Amino acid sequence: MGIAENYFNSNTISRDFFGAIVGDLLGEGSCRAVYNCRLDPTIVIKFETGSFRFQNVMEWQVWDRVAWVEGIKDWFCPLVGISNCGTVLIQKKAIDLRKEELPERVPSFFTDLKTENWGMYNGKPVIRDYGTHLLMERGMTKAMKKAKWILS
Repeated sequence: MGIAENYFNSNTISRDFFGAIVGDLLGEGSCRAVYNCRLDPTIVIKFETGSFRFQNVMEWQVWDRVAWVEGIKDWFCPLVGISNCGTVLIQKKAIDLRKEELPERVPSFFTDLKTENWGMYNGKPVIRDYGTHLLMERGMTKAMKKAKWILS
């Protein structure tokens, strides 16, 4: 390890770096905390806080596959990057939806229909928390279902 790596790994530098990059807390779930980014208001930073959940990695793998599929990718809030260990995930920011903006129908592989998991991105409703889903069980089907929203 070089001098720069030793210097960067100090607690003071880590805390200072975190404070310079990470903004206000937007929300917390059972496994992750989501923050605004001080440097770019168009993105959020998700930190994995739970053990053995790997929701950041799951989202990254999902985005890696759906980003190329027309008719499906528009349902997902885009991801920008992920840390090597998957504990930090960078996502485009989707603003909160109003009740009247919630879609009546969603792809059948979506399971967690809490309104707080959804947002508006580029004028379209998107899921911004897709760490849990039924994509592996149902595949990237374009089949839709009536949304049964869980109001936050």
